[in-house]
Amino acid sequence: MTDINELPEWVEGAEYPEAPKGWHKMLLKDFIMKPQDRRIWLKVNFDSGNGVQAQLSQNIFTHPEDDGEATCNKITFGKLRQLWEAAGLPETDFPPATNPRAVAKQLNQYAGSLFVDVSVGQDSRGYTEAKRFRKVKEAPAA
Repeated sequence: MTDINELPEWVEGAEYPEAPKGWHKMLLKDFIMKPQDRRIWLKVNFDSGNGVQAQLSQNIFTHPEDDGEATCNKITFGKLRQLWEAAGLPETDFPPATNPRAVAKQLNQYAGSLFVDVSVGQDSRGYTEAKRFRKVKEAPAA
């Protein structure tokens, strides 16, 4: 057990950082798609280049066994749809939702080069989550 009396009462410069929120222009940095049992774990990392980082972390169930898993797939592909639209990909060129390899191939084309506006906020675990996507809004000319 920790002896509280051995701990200092003051730490110079310590503060809780403010959680990032709102829209940020971000680079799709990289991604992971990893099979795990009956699902594929998808994590897409975004970076603003000025200290704001966020991630999209979702599951794709390969054979949904209940309404919750089917709903999870709808949410995942709804977010991917927003990402494809923000990237300017025509709907006719969306990778088939039934083909995880095609989804990974599309993400691989964007990794390290695609900038999109990302709405960020904290998830239930305290991580900065990429919640929504849209085309980058250019600043008005001066």
